[in-house]
Amino acid sequence: MVRLMRLSLIGLFCLAVLTPAFCQQQAEKKEVRTVIGNIVAVDWVASVVTVRYFDDRPGRGYDEISFVLNEATAITKGTEEIELSELNQGDQVSVDYCDCLLKGLLAVKIVVKI
Repeated sequence: MVRLMRLSLIGLFCLAVLTPAFCQQQAEKKEVRTVIGNIVAVDWVASVVTVRYFDDRPGRGYDEISFVLNEATAITKGTEEIELSELNQGDQVSVDYCDCLLKGLLAVKIVVKI
């Protein structure tokens, strides 16, 4: 029983360590898309940013999309790099992202408009 618990913990640890690296590799291989909109929510604990944008396809309108951030996500404001904690609701942003199989939509780069 103890042996099974140890193996489970080792497996969970390996998954936690390898998932960010796997998602970053996926971002490099996948098609990167861009969305422009305003931040409506920032979750610093889960590293998630939600952006409201206008979908110009017929019959669509405004929609919201959430992005997962990792340590490789670049966040800039003008020429300056900033932290996730410096993003605010209402900031106009451009988000380059890709669809990561394990994490969802992974933000590769976020540019805050000045």
